[in-house]
Order: sequence, then structure tokens, then C-alpha cells
Amino acid sequence: MNPHRHVRTPLEARFGTLTGLMHALDLVGLAGQAHLMNRMLIILRREVLRLVSSIGAPDLTCLTDAMTDLEHEAGRFAPRPSIFNGHVATAIDVLARSSNVGAGTPQASRTSASALRSFAPSPR
Repeated sequence: MNPHRHVRTPLEARFGTLTGLMHALDLVGLAGQAHLMNRMLIILRREVLRLVSSIGAPDLTCLTDAMTDLEHEAGRFAPRPSIFNGHVATAIDVLARSSNVGAGTPQASRTSASALRSFAPSPR
């Protein structure tokens, strides 16, 4: 077995990690919140890249809006965990719906790649 091979974990486990991080946001200070929010953004971006089916226009709009709001909230001086968690939950719902639709489709979605570029962090 190749030790560098990436093993995909089940969707529920990956989203379970996000849910755990959402709960932890209320338990840490500002520096911890910034760290957890950035980790959640990384996980969500990876999930967008994992989409194997086209994402419908309404879901794409919803996901793009949620990711934009997440980036904005994470960049605030004093981010609000409740607002951030609401947008994470929205993104999870859209990603779960989109992942279930395309199960078994081997080709990556062009729409998901362009969606990711639209909310990729800008260079600072």
C-alpha cells in the first residue's frame, strides 16, 4: 500500500469533523476561533473540489454566497461564531445534496472548479 495515497473518508465523517469544529468555536478565545474558522474554510474548499457532479444554479448561488459570507466573517476583527456556524451549516447542506446527486460519476464538475475560484482567498 502506498503511504502517500490519499484515502477518502466517508462524507458523514468529513462533515462530522466540521460539526465538531462548529461546537468548539464557542469554547475557544479569539485566536482559537480564527484558527478553527480557517481550518473549516480549508475543509469546505476541499469538499467543493471533491464534487463529482454538476451543481445546480440555485445550489451554486447558495454555496457561493455562504462561502463569501464565511470568508468575510472569518476576516472580521471579532468574528461571531453563531453567524459563521450558520453559513457552515448552509454550505454543508448544499455540499451534501450535491454529493449525493453525483455519486458514481467519475468526472469532476467544471462548475465546482469555477465556483471554488470565485471564493478562493485573494493574495494579501
